[in-house]
Amino acid sequence: MANLERKCQGQNYHEMCEKELVGLIVLTKYNNKTYRIDGIAWDHTPINTFKKGSADISFKDYYKNQYALDIKDANQVLLRNAEAQTEMTKWGLSFDKQLLKLTGRVLGGEKLFQGSQWYDYNPQTADWSREMRGLSVISSPPLNCWLLFHTKRNNSEAQSLLQSLNKVSAPLGIRMQRATVIEYEDHALALLRALQHNVSPQIQMVVVLLPNNNKDRYDTVKKYLCLDCPTPSQCVVGRTLSRPQALMTVATKIVLQHQGQEIMDGLKTALSGALKDYHKFNNCLPARQWNKTTSPKLSVVVVKKRISSRFFTYFQDRLTNPPPGTVIDTEVTRPEWYDFYI
Repeated sequence: MANLERKCQGQNYHEMCEKELVGLIVLTKYNNKTYRIDGIAWDHTPINTFKKGSADISFKDYYKNQYALDIKDANQVLLRNAEAQTEMTKWGLSFDKQLLKLTGRVLGGEKLFQGSQWYDYNPQTADWSREMRGLSVISSPPLNCWLLFHTKRNNSEAQSLLQSLNKVSAPLGIRMQRATVIEYEDHALALLRALQHNVSPQIQMVVVLLPNNNKDRYDTVKKYLCLDCPTPSQCVVGRTLSRPQALMTVATKIVLQHQGQEIMDGLKTALSGALKDYHKFNNCLPARQWNKTTSPKLSVVVVKKRISSRFFTYFQDRLTNPPPGTVIDTEVTRPEWYDFYI
């Protein structure tokens, strides 16, 4: 920030700092965590206080008590830690000023089969909900007995949702009777009581319109409908339905419910098909022997969803998220492993 201040000579300093810093990911040494910079509080310094329990404490005192860090510049916006740089220099380590540039590849979109027809979709969005709405599914059980819960202030959104569900279900070949609509008071206990009084084993599905995205209320619904009275359920925040462009998407997701199982629960069928294809192309089955001392019966592919790596696509002089289907298997992967990012 000091370099930026010298560069702009005091003109548009705040604007230039926000342009350069907002959106960056920073690593804090004291707790080894990464944070995304969402903004700069120009009117705050380490002397400012915040509520911690029942008392007020300054940021400076908090870091002193919590991490034994002394903030020497009480007027700073950001702090440069020379001690960390000295320690890294001892080990011959440094951060590259430029991000690693590499070349990935993008897999093409797949043709999708629904009912008796094939269709394509836009691979840039990886969303085919619009294309599938006019095609009937292979088979579907009729939805004869289901409930829709909403508060008084979400009555108009509930009616709009019912109309959209009728528009979506008919072209898909799904027979859907009109829901039993139940109005509940705007608090969590009233919603729980409404569920307890109305949900029975004969109910096929429950849709709950929530007045806001309060997590406690959502957890109450899911706990009751998953543990106490297992019933397929869908929660929707009321304001989501106030956007016309999102209404049909929500209705499509509600109509197309499936069993609560993993996609790959049929591992036996998948392995059998893979072995047949291997034999087709190689005229033999894969050998059991991995090396002279080990003969594994099964190899497992490990998928990690929680990773610290971040990738961006450089397009038209700006950084954007990689398009769907992007595969990265060079530079940041290990050559002795069959690992990749997708």
